[in-house]
Amino acid sequence: MVYKQQAFLSIKDHAGIAPHMRIAQLTDTHLTTPESDAEHAPGRADDLARAVEAVNALELEVDVVIHTGDMTQTAVDAEYNLAREILDGLNAPLYVVPGNRDSRGGLRSTFGPDGYMGGQGDDPVMYVINDHAVRLIGFDTQSSTSMLANLCADRLGWLDAALADCSNEPVAVMMHHPPIWVKASTVKPFNFETQEDADALEGVIAKHDVARVFCGHSHRAYGDDFGGTECTTVPSLATDLRQGDYPDAMGASVVFQVHEYSPEGRFQSQSHVAGAKAGHQVAAA
Repeated sequence: MVYKQQAFLSIKDHAGIAPHMRIAQLTDTHLTTPESDAEHAPGRADDLARAVEAVNALELEVDVVIHTGDMTQTAVDAEYNLAREILDGLNAPLYVVPGNRDSRGGLRSTFGPDGYMGGQGDDPVMYVINDHAVRLIGFDTQSSTSMLANLCADRLGWLDAALADCSNEPVAVMMHHPPIWVKASTVKPFNFETQEDADALEGVIAKHDVARVFCGHSHRAYGDDFGGTECTTVPSLATDLRQGDYPDAMGASVVFQVHEYSPEGRFQSQSHVAGAKAGHQVAAA
């Protein structure tokens, strides 16, 4: 399948960009509306709201916020409307990519008016943001047949060209599925349909100087080398889905990460915690 070129939008540089950049990463919110009667619905909306509040309250402000997919649980309009209502509270600009539980069309109709996505309907959500110290490339790994990542020659070719266009600028890629083996995972450590797709992506990344590949999906913090750069995942914002070993006292606390880029050409990542919601009893540490 050949994708329409207009699906991939590039925003031109601004003059006087500072050499540092701070990115807050949110992921795997899996929002469900209260009308669904799902037991976890109020908690997940509250998790996202507390994360937004915590990001805004950081001592050092972030330049952008990225959401690396699975924003919703069932991709219905009501879930995207709820996400938009909460995320509109962010002080920093937001950039999003689809996860396996998202609808490209739903994501685009809700966040497309922000002007950076381009494309129409179910076109892949892929774009380049040139407004900051580090160029951000949103890359779509969604498959039409499974919950795992699927890539094609058209998407890989677009990414190769987009990275080549950034050859003189620091650049990072944001996508949902990690192309690495998340060895700490006891659920599903590899999340591509085929190793060949992951290898093809690694070949593209290895051709270019990429500062980081930011991913979600695994619901846990993890990182490994990928194509000569670092590929990382972060915990899910939905606390009921978060994977990894945390103290009991943190069970109801939201965890997100902030990635800081410096002129040395790399990102340093730090975890931040938004405390338990009011009235929630947590175990003693």
